[in-house]
Amino acid sequence: MAEQIPFSIVENLLMKVGSSVSREIGLMYGVQNELGKLQDKLSMIKAVLFDAEEQQQRSHAVATWVERLTDVVYDADDLFDDFATEELRRKTEVQGRFAGQVGDFFSSSNHLAFRFKMGHRIKDIRERLDDIANDISKFNFIPRETCSVVEKSHKIVGREENKREIIELLMQSSTQENLSMVAIVGMGLRQDHPCSVGIQRPRVVSYFNLKMWVCVSDDFDVKVLVRNIIKSATKRDVENLELDQLQELLKQNLDGKRYLLVLDDVWNEDKREWGQFITLLPVGANGSKILVTTQAQELHHLGICLKVLHLKGEEQMQPNLVAIGKEIVKMCKGVPLVIKTLGGMLYFNTQESHWTFFGADLVVDDGSSITRLLSSLKGLRVMKMSFFSRYKALSSLGKLSHLRYLDLSYGWFENLPNAITRLKHLQTLTLFKCMRLKELPRNMKKLINLRHLEIDEANKLRYMPRGLGELTNLRTLPLFWVGNDSGESRHNRMGRLNELRFLNNLRGQLQIKNLSNARGSEAKEAILEGKQYLECLRLDWWERQATQESEEAVLVMESLQPHPNLKELSIYHYTGVRFPNWMMNDGLDLLLPNLVKIQITSCNRSKVLPPFAQLPSLKYLALFYLIAVECMMDYPSSAKPFFPSLKTLQLSHLPNLKGWGMRDVAAEQAPSYPYLEDLLLDNTTVELCLHLISVSSSLKSLSIRRINDLISLPEGLQHVSTLQTLTIRGCSSLATLPDWIGRLTSLSELCIDECPNLTSLPEEMRSSAIYTLEIYRCPYLYERCQKETGEDWPKISHIPELSLGDGEAICEACLVSLMNRHPQ
Repeated sequence: MAEQIPFSIVENLLMKVGSSVSREIGLMYGVQNELGKLQDKLSMIKAVLFDAEEQQQRSHAVATWVERLTDVVYDADDLFDDFATEELRRKTEVQGRFAGQVGDFFSSSNHLAFRFKMGHRIKDIRERLDDIANDISKFNFIPRETCSVVEKSHKIVGREENKREIIELLMQSSTQENLSMVAIVGMGLRQDHPCSVGIQRPRVVSYFNLKMWVCVSDDFDVKVLVRNIIKSATKRDVENLELDQLQELLKQNLDGKRYLLVLDDVWNEDKREWGQFITLLPVGANGSKILVTTQAQELHHLGICLKVLHLKGEEQMQPNLVAIGKEIVKMCKGVPLVIKTLGGMLYFNTQESHWTFFGADLVVDDGSSITRLLSSLKGLRVMKMSFFSRYKALSSLGKLSHLRYLDLSYGWFENLPNAITRLKHLQTLTLFKCMRLKELPRNMKKLINLRHLEIDEANKLRYMPRGLGELTNLRTLPLFWVGNDSGESRHNRMGRLNELRFLNNLRGQLQIKNLSNARGSEAKEAILEGKQYLECLRLDWWERQATQESEEAVLVMESLQPHPNLKELSIYHYTGVRFPNWMMNDGLDLLLPNLVKIQITSCNRSKVLPPFAQLPSLKYLALFYLIAVECMMDYPSSAKPFFPSLKTLQLSHLPNLKGWGMRDVAAEQAPSYPYLEDLLLDNTTVELCLHLISVSSSLKSLSIRRINDLISLPEGLQHVSTLQTLTIRGCSSLATLPDWIGRLTSLSELCIDECPNLTSLPEEMRSSAIYTLEIYRCPYLYERCQKETGEDWPKISHIPELSLGDGEAICEACLVSLMNRHPQ
């Protein structure tokens, strides 16, 4: 079977060898001469790759040569990764994070040993490349002008028409536009793509002063894209430059030239990002072109003057392959990994006889065959294996030393084999919805390049492995379980909360679960205050067999003060009798100035809430099931604004909360909520309900639920002219609705549910602007609102959307609507 030519790896290696980083490595480890020779050999080999690809289809000896080349370039790529890894380890240990190892690492013998080892590896790789290069003359390979766009000059049956169209589009000039775009809808630039062939025609080559090629794929980062364009134009590395510097460099190299920029395999359809990118490009001389290859059908987002060409797909030219391919897919028994891998193997050989033979010989059993298949996938960088269960096959993943991305989501396995920790170049490990997973590998700390450990709660994990804190590159760690270390069998492999100490690159969300197993001393060592990139922090004390004392919970919470950059804070099942001092002091606005969202749920012992009203950026506050809370800490002498940015307030099951603070006592001091738009009051006191509605003049949505002592709606509500949605649910004492409810001119949606003593609707409903009315589990209203026969029917007959239900006959749509408005 023909090996795929590693075009991109060779190109990437040449960039690495020629980079400033490589020169520094050469000087540091005394291998600059070897690296120079390596660069020369790679350049020589790169020039003949296109001819080698053609010949391997008909020569077993050439195919073997390609296989040898593939092995050595992957080893070379690993070599540079190892240099980068060792440099990372060196910088980490210089900072003294693992003080016990620093002296040993920097002993002269250790440094010399690494230098000696790497010198031998480079020499070995260079000598293997020498042997491969020496065979070039034996096979009579013809060197061709190297270009990032894949070259092939032989005739491609059935594609001549496409090639002619592409050439004509590229060479069209415009009197109005110096720069225009050609979009080719179809596959990317593979070897026999008519676009690749068309670009290499002599008339096209001579037409453009400069040709550039960049593979975009799904990583549409404008800064990276511009940097790669400059690399393609200048053959120089331009790292560590800001976007404005890159733009200036781009202008210097492209201004006044008729250039061709090929953006291959574009997936991005974000109009804003495209707009930003296009504005950075110099217009160039008349006739300059951007050639985009894409599979997207909607291309309006590309912006500038656009010509579109739709290529005929392979399936239209070789229909028999489609039928054979479908049979091969059936034989794969739905295993995605096998399907994708075999697809890649067959992609470059479209002979019908080859596909037929391959299909007849294929047997997949989701076990040993997959293990053999994995063992043969040399150089694999990305792998996704969903719904996988075979432990033996998972163990074979350890042989794929080049893997950077591994997705095992939806796997049906209880443990990850320790062999996975041999993947020293792995950067992303994804484990979503692994329902049976109980334990992560013990030697996770060996994955020193891991940046993203993507995991959710849909598993049986109860602790994190010891040593996780040594993965200082980690940026994504959405969940961290604090284990119960009372059992001796787990004690030596269970990581504690202090594993978080040096993970200061974490960003996005971090949820710490089972904090009831934590101790105050270890919580202090987590140093959350130093994690400046975290945006969302969730602290959860829930544990089925929790034994933590209340004072210990306070000590833990006292040590979990976050960085001032934090935007979201959630606290669940906190068992402390009070909130920590850093939350209760008159200065919370300075500690958390960027906090936008707070949610506190099921904290049953704390009686006084922190002074959340001080927070200048707080827009969302949700307090659920705080049965002991009586008030919020307030500093009435303070001149600080009261909830200056709050837009959403949700209070549920706070039966003892009478008011927010001292400023609630006197009416003249009662604060207002100028920006409050969404208010939920569920199982609170009538006093609190009346107070909050009286000082909220900008409400758009109000939900009143299970306030059993509420006899009538608060009078202050009639002055809220902005109200659009009103929900009244489970208010058993509510007997009437006021006439003024029909005069709320902005009210468009009214939902009344489970108010059994509500006997009638007011007359003013006849002239209301309500568009949607829902009435459920209100027996009197149900009878009175029956179409044509009900006494209240004339009051509501003009409303476009009506929905009625009696007893338990509540339509599912209503329940979904209620839950979506105010989830608990």
